[in-house]
Amino acid sequence: PSTPSTGTVPQIHPQAVGYWGCEKNFQPWQTLVYNFTNNRCRGILVHPQWVLTAAHCINDYYQLWVGRRNLFEREGTAQLFHRVTSFPHPGFNLSLLENHTRLPGEHYSRDLTRLRLAEPVQKRETVRILKLPVQEPKLQSVCYSFGWGGIQPVTYIGDVQCVDLRLLPSDECAKAHSQKVTDHMLCARPWEGNSDNCLGDSGTPLICDGMLQGITSWGHIPCRCPTMPAVYTKVMPYVQWIKRPYWPTVECSCPPPPLTQIKYT
Repeated sequence: PSTPSTGTVPQIHPQAVGYWGCEKNFQPWQTLVYNFTNNRCRGILVHPQWVLTAAHCINDYYQLWVGRRNLFEREGTAQLFHRVTSFPHPGFNLSLLENHTRLPGEHYSRDLTRLRLAEPVQKRETVRILKLPVQEPKLQSVCYSFGWGGIQPVTYIGDVQCVDLRLLPSDECAKAHSQKVTDHMLCARPWEGNSDNCLGDSGTPLICDGMLQGITSWGHIPCRCPTMPAVYTKVMPYVQWIKRPYWPTVECSCPPPPLTQIKYT
């Protein structure tokens, strides 16, 4: 397995059933997103100053924690950020946040937002960056997620928990939900049992074969329904949008010639 300092993800095996306690420092890129002091969502550190989460997690005032493993205890290694600015994907339908009763044809596609921290995080063993994907996941990919959303609905647990997942074909996912499932989404369910992401787990990652592939978007309420898989926003189609604020702009595809090769007349 890789160590947290590399920014890569240890491989998970599908033999484990349901939730299992994540090892210490196993998810150094995880963040807790609060609205004032209310536990609201999760996020993923993709840059020292940028966090990726779900667009429906937008609120008026953010508190964001990095380096925390326990939801109720503030570890000495944790870092708290108060000044956070959100940048939702322009293709996300923000009107859905005002009216949760979706009209026919409305959907949660592009449910992504970038959160900019006022200052960069301090990298350490408990705080690392998760690399973005370079290719789409396959149905046979080994996937997992994690969160604090509780093994039972509408409850929270102290230490972060991991769960092994398998991807579902899009048509199978569409049949499982009455709401529209689009090509911008991925579906996953546990290999066995009915443990899955739940309330409060919005914004947690779907990690497949060591790469970030999805951000938890929506699912059935009450959760933990074995016939209703969780739905994630695909990350791969939006990598360039995610990186845009912190990637240098390249205006020329080729470097200028060395001075020794320039001929003057």
